[in-house]
Amino acid sequence: MSIKTLTAQMILAEHLYRPISGTVVTLGRNSVSLTGDQLDQLMQTMGVPKRPDFQYDIDADTMGRGRERITQESFFGAFSDARVISLDVSNYENAEIICDIQERLPRRWRRSADFVYDGGSLDNIFDVAATLKNLSRLIKPGGRFLASNNGGPHPTSYLKFSADWFMDFFAVNDYADCKTYICVHPNTFGVPHLKMKAKPDPKSPHEIVGYSFNPYVTHDHGDGYDCSSVESQCRYQIFVFAEKGSNSTDDRNPIQKHYRVDPKTNAFCNARARRFLESPRPVFAGIHAFDPATIPRIDSSDYPEQIKPVAVIPLRKAGGASAAA
Repeated sequence: MSIKTLTAQMILAEHLYRPISGTVVTLGRNSVSLTGDQLDQLMQTMGVPKRPDFQYDIDADTMGRGRERITQESFFGAFSDARVISLDVSNYENAEIICDIQERLPRRWRRSADFVYDGGSLDNIFDVAATLKNLSRLIKPGGRFLASNNGGPHPTSYLKFSADWFMDFFAVNDYADCKTYICVHPNTFGVPHLKMKAKPDPKSPHEIVGYSFNPYVTHDHGDGYDCSSVESQCRYQIFVFAEKGSNSTDDRNPIQKHYRVDPKTNAFCNARARRFLESPRPVFAGIHAFDPATIPRIDSSDYPEQIKPVAVIPLRKAGGASAAA
């Protein structure tokens, strides 16, 4: 589990939209890919004020820790006064909440979280539907959820997700908002690792390209709901932001678009998708400028406007430095 550069940008953008406060619950202890200096630079670029006299703690506990990289508590603490705790199936990384989130969420933790972050746990969990319902139970009305999980080829994931899987769950459970993104690694397929001596020409100037996904479409027969239809040989992650409403539920099962024969279910999901599209929360945009005309399509949808490039992380420079860091 991790907080990488693109995820950090998304969290900071969300904080600018509505400050993160209260209780933050993370799935597992997340390794942060940034040093304190790098986070300072990123916050300055994005216009996020740093808390006065805040001092970073170096990560000494997580499996993915790196030299001078900060803790997840320091990451959130740099810009927020939120209490940060973690939930895990065991205490091997000193989680505060120990439970198997696939089975049940202890009642004392229900509706306790103002912000829930999953930096790559769901794709390593067997019963993901039960887990997502329990995570929804964890969130307060008005609380928010951010997750990043694998969607395309990845050698160690149990599962690969679609943007629709998340979008449909939050639609049928009447969430106030949901935004999903498909973040592709265009250079990783068939390209040797950067540490290898022989480096072929990169296939793209970008290490990551982020696309927004919108299922709500308008066609000749009226309003509709269409799938993401992603076709990619590259690794990619699905990012989802969701905000719980006062009337949101936690345990309704969505029906995939192709099989919604009940007109009421169709109308309900279409209305929620339109709500998500028209919500005041802006679509995420990265900090690096790029020409959308140079970004290839990754889908076979009949509606090209459904999946739009919104962010890039430039290719790492020689020596492992990144303009994104």
